[in-house]
Amino acid sequence: MELKEFIKGHTILDSNLISINIDNANNELKVIFMFKMKNGLTVKFTFKDVIEYNFYFSDKNTFYIVTDYILDRIDDSTFYVSLDPYNPLNGISNEDLDYVKSKHLSIEILNDSIN
Repeated sequence: MELKEFIKGHTILDSNLISINIDNANNELKVIFMFKMKNGLTVKFTFKDVIEYNFYFSDKNTFYIVTDYILDRIDDSTFYVSLDPYNPLNGISNEDLDYVKSKHLSIEILNDSIN
């Protein structure tokens, strides 16, 4: 699914991030997020050719309900998501946390939800 198509009909706001997978098989860095969306569906974001990522966790915080996010293209060749944006109304910031920048993004809505 293309990013524009996903944004038109879906949101990850108030979803649960249920898994993060970081994989460098065949020297191709991938970051995969799995979300359980508020509507009960599971969505998989696969970021390929990752340029940069940042993710922090502490047991003092709940893992992980998306209360704000930015999901956009920086330019024709770069995708961006932040699950902890500094100020989502102002767009991408150097202060954003829990983010991925990549050259490719595929979005897949799975028929069966994952618990």
